[in-house]
Amino acid sequence: MQETNETRTARHRLQELSCSDPAAVANISSHVAGLSMLLTGRRGRERDSAEPNIQAGFRLTAAERDILSAAAVRLRMDVVHLTFDVDDPAGPPIGIVVIRSEGDEVACYPRCALWSPTGAGRVVIVPLNDGPPSHFVLRRGKPMVKVAGWPARSLDAGLRRGGNALFRHASAQKLRNAHVGMFREIVCFNGPGDWSVRTDRIAA
Repeated sequence: MQETNETRTARHRLQELSCSDPAAVANISSHVAGLSMLLTGRRGRERDSAEPNIQAGFRLTAAERDILSAAAVRLRMDVVHLTFDVDDPAGPPIGIVVIRSEGDEVACYPRCALWSPTGAGRVVIVPLNDGPPSHFVLRRGKPMVKVAGWPARSLDAGLRRGGNALFRHASAQKLRNAHVGMFREIVCFNGPGDWSVRTDRIAA
């Protein structure tokens, strides 16, 4: 069902209200920093240009995924989007969206999760949508790589470990002020081809 102007405006207002909550901003930023450390070994603000952009926001509509896909193509940059519930922005993330170029096409994987092995192995991203099994591997200074097949025969235990690992990293004392000095972007989509971005720097 297509979103009406009134519904879209109400949703944008709720998102802006959630983004203005200091507790929500701190929570989302610490999760982004924790996710970047798990996948690349460092916080996202030191991202190499070859690496995907690790970011966060609220649940994306189909139109917003299209906009993000178009931006990824234009900027030649893959995207890992950590998703939060707009009604509980200070709570845990609810999913991961991956957008990446694959040949001449741009592919969107709207339902992904972290998978972690036992021990000190590499955390990877696993798309859970229908399609051939695969996973994404990130390395510092390198583009994201898609690997055929699951990272293990059974995913469940590894997905639980991945979620727990992100929680531990986001809760770490060293990421308590991860949001300070970062930029916050409010993107408003008002219809086909009509969208705007407002950016500000987050203070302490």
